[in-house]
Amino acid sequence: MSRHKRHVSTKSMYQWHRYVGINAAIFVLLLSITGLMLNHTEALSLDKKNILNNWLLDHYGIVAPDSIQSYSVNNHWISKWDKRLFFNENDLGQHTGNLIGAIKYRDFLVIALENALLLVTEQGELIEKLSGSEGIPAAMSAIGLTDKQKVAVMAEHGVYTADEDLIIWQADKQAITIWADSKNLPDAIYQELLVQYRGKGLTLERIILDLHSGRLFNQGGVYFMDFIAILLIFLACSGLWLWGMRWWRTTQRNKSVK
Repeated sequence: MSRHKRHVSTKSMYQWHRYVGINAAIFVLLLSITGLMLNHTEALSLDKKNILNNWLLDHYGIVAPDSIQSYSVNNHWISKWDKRLFFNENDLGQHTGNLIGAIKYRDFLVIALENALLLVTEQGELIEKLSGSEGIPAAMSAIGLTDKQKVAVMAEHGVYTADEDLIIWQADKQAITIWADSKNLPDAIYQELLVQYRGKGLTLERIILDLHSGRLFNQGGVYFMDFIAILLIFLACSGLWLWGMRWWRTTQRNKSVK
């Protein structure tokens, strides 16, 4: 009777091991493939490949900023999306401080942030960045041109105008200035920049990492992957148990033959 019970127990364990193994196989493949990819992130450039799928971007909550500052100057559009600054559809990189205006000056454009002035060509190439260390007034809130074609800014302590090289700034309470006014982006440019802004917020590396951990499907996905991990532990333990039972029976059989 005891031998029959052991035989039934071993058979049941073998069946459970087989069923669990079949159902867990696809997740073993998933974990293995994503794990291999993550181990070679740099070689595969996963951290440099951006995701543009709208469903995934919405799922991660990557949306346009609530407030987009934009100015039109000389048939160009300057806009700031959170920390990213755009010249038309070209990304000028990340910059701190609010965008407060843009003007045409001589043969280039002057883009003004709260804490710096960017000198940019008509083709959108950054020439120079001027900040407080170059004598730019602190806490700027507006930029414009005076009736004498001087660059003027509204700063913390009033209006300042610059010399023609934008090196020397002096307080000028009498300056008659036309200040740059903000405008709404045209819809075509807005849609183009929206794709760029959202796309650079999500990399393929992040998707694969979250797929590997189950976080792609929120907390439920994490618990599910925990369950799969438990199944794999069961497979390892049951496999060792079955091997041990087979080894024990073989050993006992060999002893009885002797």
